[in-house]
Amino acid sequence: MRLVDRYNVAEEQRLKPESDAKLREMLRVHLLDLSRANEGLQSLHEMLPVSDPDSTALPSNWRRRILALFNALQQQDRLVARLVVSSQTDGQNLATASAEFRSVRRAINALLAGLQDLTRAPAAK
Repeated sequence: MRLVDRYNVAEEQRLKPESDAKLREMLRVHLLDLSRANEGLQSLHEMLPVSDPDSTALPSNWRRRILALFNALQQQDRLVARLVVSSQTDGQNLATASAEFRSVRRAINALLAGLQDLTRAPAAK
């Protein structure tokens, strides 16, 4: 079960301060790991053709941001597989696949940055 599914607003508000701190520390560590893994793709990012940046709209609450991050990471995994592992891109040309990868990568970076506040402060009760 994903944390975002387990800790709805009511569950989160019932957490004791020490449990809330543990949850935030777990989230901080996971987000740090995701940031490092995402940075590992920088060399692939630099090899691809440049594309116009998309603007990334961030969801307003942390649960939606976590879900958006999870979905973006899955999409990035699929794109990396298409770009690196597969010799063909399922009907997509390199420019299209590259642009999608860059867009998803920017979204992941924005979502990770937008979740940093979550790991610093306890939840409002």
